[in-house]
Amino acid sequence: MTLVSLAVVVVSCADALAFGGGGGGGGVSRQQVLQGVLVQPVLVQPALAYEGIYGMEIVKAKDAVIDEEALGSSEVKAALKDLKSLSASVKQLRMDVASDAQYDVTKVLRAEFDPTKVRDTFNKLNVLFDKDTQKGTDRLQRGILQDLVEVDTNAKIVPGKGRSPKKLAAVNEKLLKLETTFTKLEEYFGSAM
Repeated sequence: MTLVSLAVVVVSCADALAFGGGGGGGGVSRQQVLQGVLVQPVLVQPALAYEGIYGMEIVKAKDAVIDEEALGSSEVKAALKDLKSLSASVKQLRMDVASDAQYDVTKVLRAEFDPTKVRDTFNKLNVLFDKDTQKGTDRLQRGILQDLVEVDTNAKIVPGKGRSPKKLAAVNEKLLKLETTFTKLEEYFGSAM
């Protein structure tokens, strides 16, 4: 942030001196330059100062209120079962990769984590919450979908070469993140899980 302020001041001074250069009248006095240097830091404020003002309010999992009527529907019960299955599959996939670095992750992802089916499961579960709570669950759900894509990208094996240690580390990192995110999402459903 300091470098940005300094750059703005230098450019301002350079512009002012360029237009007023020379010896007689019309130039910029030393006092004007110093005033500009002293005022500039006050004008430049970090964006983080606005974080609380424009930040998104998200209902935490422990404060989520579930619509009991919607929870009783067969569609939601099936979606909860699917969510449990997806979460268990991620845990199993992590164990499989831990035991075999060349495990075919892509095959499992395509069979068990079809993005359309995963998205459909999430949409069926969102009816349980009000809009404020859905902000939190939507964020987690988008993260899961993105992480599934990233795991798939990192898990690809070049035929005849195998998965490099760097790719293996990336796959393990993303699978751990997926498992953690699924756990956080499940917390919103509390005892319904």
